[in-house]
Amino acid sequence: MRTTSNLLVPFAALAGIAITASLSGCSAPAADAASDKPETVASVDTGALVTDGTLTICTALSMALPPNYMYDETNSPAGMEIDLADDLAARLGLETQYVDVAFSSLIPTLQARQCDTIISSLYIKPEREEVVDFVPYVWQGQGIAVLEDNPKGIEGYDESLCGNSVATTIGTTAELNMETMKETCEAEGSGLEVVKFDNATSAAQSVMSGQQDALAAESPVIAYRNQQTDGRLVRAGEAYGLIKVGAAVSKDNAALRDALAEAFAGQKADGTYEQLLEEYGQTDMNIDAAF
Repeated sequence: MRTTSNLLVPFAALAGIAITASLSGCSAPAADAASDKPETVASVDTGALVTDGTLTICTALSMALPPNYMYDETNSPAGMEIDLADDLAARLGLETQYVDVAFSSLIPTLQARQCDTIISSLYIKPEREEVVDFVPYVWQGQGIAVLEDNPKGIEGYDESLCGNSVATTIGTTAELNMETMKETCEAEGSGLEVVKFDNATSAAQSVMSGQQDALAAESPVIAYRNQQTDGRLVRAGEAYGLIKVGAAVSKDNAALRDALAEAFAGQKADGTYEQLLEEYGQTDMNIDAAF
């Protein structure tokens, strides 16, 4: 049953943790009928959870990374990763509670036991694997998007960006990539203006309004914006920097890690996973694909 409530996150010392969370559990993402809910495949001991009977999930909801996670018009968590997480929890016989956390504070919040897992487009990087365990569930890449007529002739993540203005979102890999490209452009004497926004929606709107020449974002974001703008915003060149994304769990919580892995295997086995990817336009990012 999914409901929404406001609560204060106790660990206030962690900068960037929002005080809003959402309780979910009233309907499985796949269907409303109880008979259509996924079969429970594993149980999780009370000691493995912050709250008994609930999977508490850290997600950077306020930053918003549609179509993966965001708040909908009713201020409820929505998106591909939200649907995936709700279904995983249902397979474990659990409700879901979402804790809205600044992206940079996701892992510290998990380590402080303010949530059980992170499901928030978190890339599986070696430095992160040193401090948390992952259950991989999708590939993700980066891309450059421009207006359909592409007046500046931008060809993708390359020197064709130089001399232009690009919008990106603070705290993302895309931001880091643009800083690297900025250095390349400056070395060539042309420069690159990198304009940073708090969320992906504002970054995309700045390109749609002509304030910036290109958008640097995650590949799902670009696919979503292409759909939302009826094809006016298009990807320039190919996606790059493909990397696996996974649900992060504390190193000392192997029981939950294994339970999530079993639930995810169930999603793949019964077709739920493929349906989710198709619904959100990410079939080419299936975790079983070989890149």
